[in-house]
Amino acid sequence: DKVTFLHEVSFNELKVLYSKAYALVYPSIDEGFGIPPIEAMASNTPVIVSDIPVFHEVLTNGALYVNPDDEKSWQSAIENIGQLPDAISRFNNYVARYDFDNMKQMVGNWLAESK
Repeated sequence: DKVTFLHEVSFNELKVLYSKAYALVYPSIDEGFGIPPIEAMASNTPVIVSDIPVFHEVLTNGALYVNPDDEKSWQSAIENIGQLPDAISRFNNYVARYDFDNMKQMVGNWLAESK
């Protein structure tokens, strides 16, 4: 009842949605880079992601990691993310790494490496 699926959202609308979100929940078992968690961080939105290697590489300690196969852990993370002051502090401190210029450089490097 609390999930809304949106299609064709503009960049400006996306920024507003991230800034008003309680958290970004990104359950994935296989990911190449993971732009949405970085976009959420740039909006100071807490990020909950699967505990998989790529997210540790990209997000380091800027996200809350959850076992992708443990439904109860996801539920607990969602319920408690707002009550974890050091997690929110980590997220906010981590955001500076992903300003627009840094992101442009990182994505450019990533694309060059994937060729």
